[in-house]
Formats: sequence, structure tokens, C-alpha cells
Amino acid sequence: MVKLNLDFGLYNVDLKRVIKYLKQDLKDDWFRDPLEFNDRLDESVVVHYFEKNIQENNGVYKPTPRILLNIPKSNGALRYSLETNIFDRIAYHAFGLTLIEYLDPFVSKRVFNHRKNFLESEKKYQYVFLNSIIQWKKFEEFVRIDAESKTILITDLQNFYEHINIDKLRNILYELLLKLKTDGKVKAKIRFCIESICNCLIEWGFNNEHGLMQNRDISSFLANIYLSPLDRLLDSKGLDYYRYMDDIKVVTTDRFEARKVLKLMITKLRELDLSINNSKTNILVPGTNDHNKFISYDPLCLEQIDVLLNTKKKPLVILAFAKIKTNIENLIKRGDFCSREFRFYLNRITRLGLCEDVELPPKYFSKIKKEVIKALVDNPANTSEFYNLLISIKLTKNDMKKIADFLADTNCSIYSWQNYLLWKILVYHNYKSRNLLKLANSIIISNSAIIDKSADKCGSLLYVGAFGTEENKKSLLKLKSLNDNFIIQRHLIIALQSLKYQSIAGIKSLIKSENFGSYKYLHSLKQYSYTNQPVKTKLRDIFDEVSFYA
Repeated sequence: MVKLNLDFGLYNVDLKRVIKYLKQDLKDDWFRDPLEFNDRLDESVVVHYFEKNIQENNGVYKPTPRILLNIPKSNGALRYSLETNIFDRIAYHAFGLTLIEYLDPFVSKRVFNHRKNFLESEKKYQYVFLNSIIQWKKFEEFVRIDAESKTILITDLQNFYEHINIDKLRNILYELLLKLKTDGKVKAKIRFCIESICNCLIEWGFNNEHGLMQNRDISSFLANIYLSPLDRLLDSKGLDYYRYMDDIKVVTTDRFEARKVLKLMITKLRELDLSINNSKTNILVPGTNDHNKFISYDPLCLEQIDVLLNTKKKPLVILAFAKIKTNIENLIKRGDFCSREFRFYLNRITRLGLCEDVELPPKYFSKIKKEVIKALVDNPANTSEFYNLLISIKLTKNDMKKIADFLADTNCSIYSWQNYLLWKILVYHNYKSRNLLKLANSIIISNSAIIDKSADKCGSLLYVGAFGTEENKKSLLKLKSLNDNFIIQRHLIIALQSLKYQSIAGIKSLIKSENFGSYKYLHSLKQYSYTNQPVKTKLRDIFDEVSFYA
């Protein structure tokens, strides 16, 4: 078995396992790499990068500072995205998987998300954590059963990831290490991982003191650990509470006890530099409409559809997709693009679009596709779900022109993350437009100091790479600013992969270590690709391909 030896004596990483789970994590990236890092995840490339990094830094792995980008939220606000290079992601997984293995048992059994799957070593288990679908359903169902005639305190935390204090996280991890009953050799390995991951988080965090990267499996586990003091407090009071990340529900006898618990939580959270989200805090008293609505919520319709899909019998699966089509069109008619139900139906209909062995009526997707493209204007936060659908089905030239017109309208296309995904859709569907190429070039050469334009430039580079002339691509070599940011530089290399080596030799000295070797690999393939194709599936496998609420 190939191993990545970080050369720290006791500590040796199973590289195959790390990459296996990292690939799973990469699927949910907000800025999903156009080539899935196929050129970077070769084991020999990874080993070489780490050996060189550790050697140059006197036996210590030195991470690259993160890049801060923004993601639109449903209310028009922004959440941050802290992007690190792919090798830093590997390091994060390497250190984090060790902590998960030994420290998960210290997380309260009342916490449901990102729990270690201790059967993951068996071949049939492809993920380090328990199934998130089942865990979420347990979380909701446990509360409903427990609180049928009781008062429920519902709350979550304000900007949770952003306010996690790295030094306090380190201290909490060490407190758990003291409780761990194992030999000194194992404790030395865990101590090394704690120090390594916390030192890296200083470079990767929101600032030098606070903030974890969001949308990362390892971050979710560390965030669970960070709330351990709150879990212990609630446990010590004998409270019936349930937690899924920072979504916390406490079952109490009456509204007065709920208020006391809320005060208790607020005081404890202050010690962790955290605060509750007032707008999402509520006390549900039995007999009220809010309590009845919470208790009576029934996802049975969704479950029935999954039961039909899970039969893998063609007539029943077709019946399920007829129901899905009707239900999603009804949600669209109501303008409901943000609910869990909409994501549920859209996810499954997206998978249907990737089925190779299904003949659908010619206009099966027509209405849904039309409304999704129209919804880009008012629902930027849902663009990733829309993207997955739009690269899984056929688009007409008119469909793609509407997307191109959206990109060209500066009043609408203000979110760089959304634009990045739309550029990728057009590249994937091979939509070439002289006006769009002109727009892409203007975005690339822009000297705007707004860091939020980075993703827009990345998408524009992919478009120029796919449809620009050789001279157009060579002109990009003169723009030194494209080498200041490792994400932009990666997309520049992808855009230039078809050029001959003599053309790009002049920028060899500017290539960052995390991107070094990518051009050589991509150019050698001779089949130049600027965005990966989604994986096709079979109807019999469609249930296994989808997640319950995603």
C-alpha cells in the first residue's frame, strides 16, 4: 500500500485512504475544480510536493495562506468561502482523519452530524462518516417523538464557523486528549495532529484568531468538537437536547424552563466567542400553531418517492419520476426554490438527466429548465443546484443565450461565484459567442482590486481556453497579475494547456509550487478539456447516486 510518509517518526499517513475521502469531500465544494484535480491527485505528485515542502521548512509542513471569496445567501447577504490549495486540503484531511478516529467517541451521542462510521474500513462503506441522510432524519424524528406534548426551544448560532476561536479549539482538543485512554505513542501522534491542524488553521482561518473553512468535512467535525463544552453542560443538567451542527433543539417542561436553558446556553456560548441567532430562536409551546406545525411535519411524500426509486423496478421508478415532475413544477409555480422539498426533487430529476438508459418525452425538462434559468436572477444562492441540473440535460441555443445575456448584464451578474458556475455551463455545452468571448477577455484584463472578481476571472479563463484563438491565449501570458492568486493561476494553466511549451516557457518561474507540473500533465493528454463531464449513470443505480435532502 502506498503511503505518504510525512517523516515525523511516529506519524505515517495512508495516502490512498486520505485521497479516497478527500474526493468525496470535493464533490460539495462551492468552487468545484473544473477538472476535479485529476492532475494533482496522483500519488507520486502528492508525495513529491509534501517531501519538498517539509524539507524546505525544516521538518514542518507549511501551508499556503487561504484566499477569501464570497457566496451569496438566500437573503442577499454573503457567507465567506476560505479556499486553500489542493495539497493543503490533503494535509487537512490527513491530520483531521486521525483526530476523528480517536476523538469522535467524546462527542455527545445527542449530536447527529458528521459522526464517525466505525465500519468504514469495510469495502462497502465509501465514507468516513455515518450517512448524513439517515442522521438528519434521526435528529428530526427524535425531537418530534420526544416533544409531542412538551415545549421546544429551537435555536442556532450566529455565523458559527466564522467565530470559532482557534486557540480555544486547540485547548478543547487537548482536554479531550487528556481523557483518552491509550498508549503514549498514539497520544504523541494525536498531539502532533492537533498542533499541525491548529497551526495550519491560523493560515487558513477567517483571520489569525478565528474562523474555520466552511463546506469541509474536517471543519464540520472540528466544529462539533468545539461545541463539546456546551454539550457537556446540557448533559450535566439532564436536559433532553439534540444537535445537528449548530442547529440545537431542547425539549423542556414549559416556556419558563426553556427561557432558563436559553440563558444558560447564551452564557456558555460567550465563553466560546459564540452567540445565538436571535432571528432563528423560538420557543414552541404545545397547542400553538408553530408547535403543531413542527410536530406534524411529515416527510412521508418524499420517503414514498425514495421507496419507489429504491425498488429499482423500471415501472415503479418511472412512476416516481412522474410524481417528481408534477411536484417540482408545483413548487416552481409557487416560487419555492429554497425549500428542502425543492432540493430533494431537483436532485433526483438531475440524476434522471444523467441516466443513459432512459428515453424521456422530448419536453420532459422543458418547463423546469425554463423556470430554473429564469430563477437565476432572484435566487443566486441556489445556483449550484441549478448548475447540476443544467449540465445534466440538453440545452438549446436559446437557453444558452439567456445565460449569456445574464452574464453580460452587470445589474444582474454581481455575484462572482454565480458567474463562475454559469461560465462553466456555457463551456460544458460548447456555446461559443463572439460577444461572450469579448466579455470574458475584458473581465480577465480588468485590474479591479475587488477580490470577489477572482471567481469571475476563473470562469472567463475557462471560456477563453475553450474558445479563444491561439493569439488570444498567448496574450494572457503578458498579464502578470494572473499569477498573484493560486486559484486564478490554476485556471490560467487550464486555459493555456493547448499552447506549445515554447509559448509558455516564459512564465515557468512564476508558477506556484501547488500548480507546478499541471501544464505538462494536461498538455501531454492532447485531449484538451476545460471542464469535466458529469458522470453518467444507469436507471438501476439512480437511488444510490442521490442524497436525501441535498
